Amino acid sequence: MRRTHLRALAGATVAAAALGLAGAWQAGAQSEPALKLRVTSFEILRQDTQDSEPQHAFVLRQGERYQFRIHYLVSGASRIRTGHTYAFENATTGTRVDVTSSTFDPDKSGSFNEYSTRVIPADWEPGVYRVVWTMRASAVRRTSASEEGETSFLVAGPLGP
Repeated sequence: MRRTHLRALAGATVAAAALGLAGAWQAGAQSEPALKLRVTSFEILRQDTQDSEPQHAFVLRQGERYQFRIHYLVSGASRIRTGHTYAFENATTGTRVDVTSSTFDPDKSGSFNEYSTRVIPADWEPGVYRVVWTMRASAVRRTSASEEGETSFLVAGPLGP
C-alpha cells in the first residue's frame, strides 16, 4: 500500500512539474516584447492632379481624386512591417461599398504616412459615408500591434453640368 502512495505522490510531482514548465513556457511566450503603434492623425485630402499639393477635404465629390491618409509612429524592433485596411461604408444604410488594403515591406522604427488614393465613383449616392481604418504593425519575435478608428464624410454629386 505504501508503494501505491509513493507512486501517486511521484505522479503528482511529475504532473506539477509539467504544469510548472507549461506555465513557464506560456509566460515566456506572452512576455515577447510588444511593438508600439500610435496613430496620430487620419486625413482625407483632395488631390486635383498627381503633381498638385493635397488639400483637406470635408465634402467629397463624385469623379474627383482623394487621398485617405493615416499618419503613425511605430517602434519596438529594428525592422517593422506595416499595413492598413480601409473599409468604406454608406453610413445611412450600413452597406459596405469598398475595401482596400496595403502592406509595406519591413522598415525601421519611426514616423510614417500611408495612404490610399481613389476617385469617388458615380455609384456612391450623395450622402454620409464612413471609412473604418485598421493600422497594423508586425515584426519577428515581437507581439504585433494594431489600432482602429473611423471617420465620416459627405459625398456630393459632381460640380457643373
